[in-house]
Amino acid sequence: MKNCSVLVVLAALFFSSPLFAQESSPAEFQEFLDAWEGRWVGKGTGYDGKDFVGHADCRVAGDGKTMIVNVYNGEASGIWFIVFDRHAKRIRSQWGQSDGEATQAILYKDGDDWINEGVGSSGDGKKSTFKHRISISAEGTKHQWTRSQVVDGEDKTARDTWQRVAGSYP
Repeated sequence: MKNCSVLVVLAALFFSSPLFAQESSPAEFQEFLDAWEGRWVGKGTGYDGKDFVGHADCRVAGDGKTMIVNVYNGEASGIWFIVFDRHAKRIRSQWGQSDGEATQAILYKDGDDWINEGVGSSGDGKKSTFKHRISISAEGTKHQWTRSQVVDGEDKTARDTWQRVAGSYP
């Protein structure tokens, strides 16, 4: 009986782990697309402590199953590609930036917020891990990002706010 109890506890811990909490549904992916689609302007403070302004164009691909985002922040630009992986039940993304930064991530809901969590490397080849929390307000027209990143063992934080200026509204 003792072994059975231990197995039940271990199974409960396993299935409540973050591995399973990060699964998403097609409906959540559609919610993500609706929340991001459109044109955005943003401002914030980067990981380097410098203020920036930027704009982004978030568009859903023709078949409605992917999103392509072009981002321009100060002197940098990047492309963010997001797709729903039906087999893994995850929203996956790839990011590439003009300075050579490259990341892979998953996105998932945490209450009313979205989490963007992943790994990659900086333009100069240093390993990075990151976790961004995105809070949506003003009836979906405002996104506040709180970003944390570890690059080569060094913790960094940044904050930015994006306002939808054109496009779809949920």
